[in-house]
Amino acid sequence: MSYYRIDWDALNQLPDADKMKALADLFEQVRSEIGAERGRMVHQAHADHGTKKAAAAHLGMKPARYGQIYEEHKEKHMTTTTEYGTWNNHGDSSALTVEASVTNYISGGDSEWVERIQSDGSFDAMVDAYRDAINEALPDGVSLNGNDFYGPYYDADTDFEGYPTNEDGRLDIATIIKGVDLGEIVDKHDPDNA
Repeated sequence: MSYYRIDWDALNQLPDADKMKALADLFEQVRSEIGAERGRMVHQAHADHGTKKAAAAHLGMKPARYGQIYEEHKEKHMTTTTEYGTWNNHGDSSALTVEASVTNYISGGDSEWVERIQSDGSFDAMVDAYRDAINEALPDGVSLNGNDFYGPYYDADTDFEGYPTNEDGRLDIATIIKGVDLGEIVDKHDPDNA
């Protein structure tokens, strides 16, 4: 099965020297794109599965080869990060965790409904969707991991143009979070709306 097509008819019409250069360019481009995608996949698998061993198993790779790709990608694409603050600092000063904030939001509902969503998996889906929406709203390189926000350490690695900033000129994470509609997320994952 071919996932990448080369226009051989067009290449075969080129003079040999030009064809050789075009083939070398194609080789480098495909090699670069494949390497970048493999690196992205191993890092995503690590984020999804928690350990390198579990991620390697998920991808059907030997742990040693997985570790090699992981480290190569990390060296080329990862920036030095630092903590940007906690959920309590930026997200909700009345709660230490994202889960506590969602619990506070739904606690005004009927107690039977609250028990049901906490036992049938709907609550977890709400929390996961809220986290995903927050991460989607944050600029590239900034993320909510657990109950902490992380982002680039060096100013040269930041690109926050178009995002709100505070009076110190730093990324205003609290304003970004306020733009995420938790009510809409709760409604979407409410089993009564299914």
